[in-house]
Amino acid sequence: DKAALCHKYGVPYDAADWPADRIFPQKFLGDCGEMISRNSNRICDGMESTISNAPPLSPQNKGTVECGFRLIHASIAPSTPGYEPPSNVTRRRGKAYDKDACLTLEEFAAIILRAIIAHNRREMKKYPLDPRAALRGVSPIPREIWEDNVVYSAGVISRYNEDYLRLQLLPRDKATVTDQGILFKGCFYSCADLEKKGWFVSAANRGRFDVDVSYDRRLADSIVVHDPQDARKSYSCGLTTTSESYRGYSYAEVKYVQTTVKRILQEGEDDALQEKINLKKFISDIAEPAHTAMKQATKGKSRSSRKADIAADREAEKRTRRQSEATSSSPPQSLMGADRLPDNVVPMPDRSATVTVAVPQPPVKAGDTQARPLSIQEKLRLKKQEMLSDITK
Repeated sequence: DKAALCHKYGVPYDAADWPADRIFPQKFLGDCGEMISRNSNRICDGMESTISNAPPLSPQNKGTVECGFRLIHASIAPSTPGYEPPSNVTRRRGKAYDKDACLTLEEFAAIILRAIIAHNRREMKKYPLDPRAALRGVSPIPREIWEDNVVYSAGVISRYNEDYLRLQLLPRDKATVTDQGILFKGCFYSCADLEKKGWFVSAANRGRFDVDVSYDRRLADSIVVHDPQDARKSYSCGLTTTSESYRGYSYAEVKYVQTTVKRILQEGEDDALQEKINLKKFISDIAEPAHTAMKQATKGKSRSSRKADIAADREAEKRTRRQSEATSSSPPQSLMGADRLPDNVVPMPDRSATVTVAVPQPPVKAGDTQARPLSIQEKLRLKKQEMLSDITK
């Protein structure tokens, strides 16, 4: 939108300055630079355009490309502060043009935009004007030549909306569909449409698979996933909660952070191994003397005899530890009176004292010369009382 572009940078807008607005070129000419990279096919796929590169080591064939830089430099150099001419780079004790720099990025962009408009309005004196165009009164001005050629010389013109064009020009790469989301450059992405299609469930049950995605290198917040079954469908996916910490980062920054984390983990592997060895040695220093003492204490005894009194010993140990660890030596002074406990405290009997429980004996009838034999329940109660008496002693 050229009107919005001019308004953004404070440049006066005139529709006549942009006759080729929203028209896509049929051919791009490069000089074996970015136009020959592996992502340049994005211009050809899905759009009616071709890419041509001038042969290397042939400067005479690159005038169309190189002259564009010279024209921009020549138009802004006299009045733009901070501009450094190429001759000053190799000059001994050259002038420090950088000390005159005072423009912000937005101000410099406004100057470039205004220079483009001035070029399209300027008359080209050495332009080989077509005789028929000259008879029609066309001046050798770029925007007038364009308007005349559109009517008399141009063929079918391709037009695309901005969203489609941006999607086509974004770089593409492979991503992996997993049960946690779409894994791309160390980040996980997802969206409601893909969850409904069951991609993540399928990846968990049948295994991972790859899909094509478009992305913007400057921001890792979202990607566009292309449906492998239908080339006309695509889905916009955002970061999942697993990768939410990378929001606002570029992919270069994400890679740097992940590389830093790997380096930190590698540096900590030696320390972790040393701690593991130290723990094993500490346990051995305690366990080996204890094992030796146990062998000496149980020498000549069977394994079953060591477990004969285990229940009684466990109860005794529990009672000893309960008394030493859980019982306070004395109540806090703030809760005590002169020599008595507060009214809301009920004194409890000392559990360390021997508890005598009377076991009821069966009555003996008069005339019986011998006591009645005890029942099984009474024998069990007597046995339990004997065990409690031994423990308390």
